[in-house]
Amino acid sequence: MSACQLTFLSCTVMSETDEQMIRQLNGTCKEMEAAAIAQVCALYDKPYVGVKSVTDLMDVEEGSSDQFLANLAFASENLQKVVINMFDNIAGLEF
Repeated sequence: MSACQLTFLSCTVMSETDEQMIRQLNGTCKEMEAAAIAQVCALYDKPYVGVKSVTDLMDVEEGSSDQFLANLAFASENLQKVVINMFDNIAGLEF
């Protein structure tokens, strides 16, 4: 598994501005759902950790739905490993 630079944007269509921002920030993917949750948590001064697995990337010839279907099992398995590892690492910590 490898880490990537996420960019947090708020629409489902990749506009020219979105693409420019992603490239300027050296982003690998566009994220929306966790960004919305993180924004609400920030407004209410609540901690938040978002963990997601990416199924489709920019700069790939095949369409998003084809990428999604091809990568879903692999992405889901990796997400499971990361979440289990995350909980193993925070077990016993006091908050």
